[in-house]
Parts: sequence; structure tokens; C-alpha cells
Amino acid sequence: SPRPSPTPALSPTPSPSFEVINRNVVVLDPGHGGNDPGCVHNGYQEKTIVLEIAKRVRDILRARGYEVYMTREDDTYPTLDDRYHLANSKNPFAFVSIHCNASPNPRASGVEVFVGGTKPRGEGALDVAQRENAPFLADQTTFSGNFEKLNSIYTSAYYLKSREASAKLGDLVVQRVASQTGLTARGVKEAPLVVLGHMFYPACLVEVGFLSNPGEAKKLASPSFQDRIARGIADAIEAFAKSPELAKLLGG
Repeated sequence: SPRPSPTPALSPTPSPSFEVINRNVVVLDPGHGGNDPGCVHNGYQEKTIVLEIAKRVRDILRARGYEVYMTREDDTYPTLDDRYHLANSKNPFAFVSIHCNASPNPRASGVEVFVGGTKPRGEGALDVAQRENAPFLADQTTFSGNFEKLNSIYTSAYYLKSREASAKLGDLVVQRVASQTGLTARGVKEAPLVVLGHMFYPACLVEVGFLSNPGEAKKLASPSFQDRIARGIADAIEAFAKSPELAKLLGG
């Protein structure tokens, strides 16, 4: 008769390994969608603009040989769990959430990037965190944890190990988008963003420009300007794929 299988020894659940990251896979997250329009200013909706930009980034990267997935490809609203599930099932070397910014100051302009952190750091970081977290926190079916859980993630050794790579990805996105578009580079900032909370691989959220600025909003809605933003994001992701920061994270 067949020998019974030995009972496996009990052991702690291992942390995810950076070894599972696929150096050829990218996940793009067009913010908002469906009943959540995001920022609405000057006659434009954030959800529509960021989807168009994300599709352009996808097409550029696929043409360059990358495997690209999107959390949404139409006017639907993926829950936080939906976004987590897609990203975590693909093990990307880069996760980029794409958004448009807003400010009470109609002259505010430029591109900025956020990486996850326990506290908002940088001008406007608190406002961005509150605005971008609000749809997820309002939908209790999609966010079972709380900010204590988020803080524990953002202070874990595992997250801190990937943070340097995320910051490099973010810096490249800011610089390449600014170079392609002429937008002001507002830098890389930190915020306790729930959409980045369970993304242990390199991840960032880019605010591609201000819909609250009438002139910038008109540019953001222009297909030719969206092309330039998309080229900047795609160039940044490709440069990150070849960066020493990613090589260090992946062990060589």
C-alpha cells in the first residue's frame, strides 16, 4: 500500500519574495472609474483622462516587448481588492497608478509622484492622500484594514527594502514626464496611500497635472499632450527596468 505522506512541520507563513517579480511585467492603474469620476474641474473628469493616458502607456510598452496589464480598460470602478488582486497575481517589476491633481490654487501646476509612507511628506501630500483614499475608505467592502495596518506595512522591513526602488521609479517618472511635456517637476513625495498599501514590489502614484488649473486642464484633455505624458511614463518605466536600484532589489 502507498506510504502515507508525512505531516508537514508547522512554520510561519513566509513573506513574499522579491524573486517572484517578473522583470518584463508592468501593471498600470488608471485611477477612479465608473461612479467615481475623481477630480472634476473645468469641464473635465479625471477618470476619463487617466484612462486615455494609461492606454497609451500600455500600447507603447507592449510595442517595446513588455507584458502590460491594466486594473481597468473601460469606465468601470475596480475596488481596492480588485486592484490588489490583479497586481499581486502578476508580480510586476513596476506598478504605476495614474491620476490627475487638484488644488484650491488655480495656478498650481506640474507633475508629481507619491510613494507609500506612514505620514504625508511634501507640499500638498496630505490633501492628495485624503482625496485619493476617500473612494476606497468609503467603500467598506474593499478595505477591511485601517491606518494602523497601513502603518505596519509602511514600517515593515519588507516594504522598506523596496522603498528605494519605488523612489527611483517615481523620480524617473517625474523627470521623464516633465522632459516630454514641459510641465514643472514637483518631485517625489510620500503619503499613506491605501492603493499602494499592499504593493510590495516597486510602486508609485503619479499625478500627471492639475485639472484645477484651466490651462493645464485643457492640455491634459488633448490627445497629443496625453501622448507626450504617456511617452514620459513609458520611458521612465523602461529606464527603471535597467536601473541599478531594481537590480539591487532583485539580487543582481
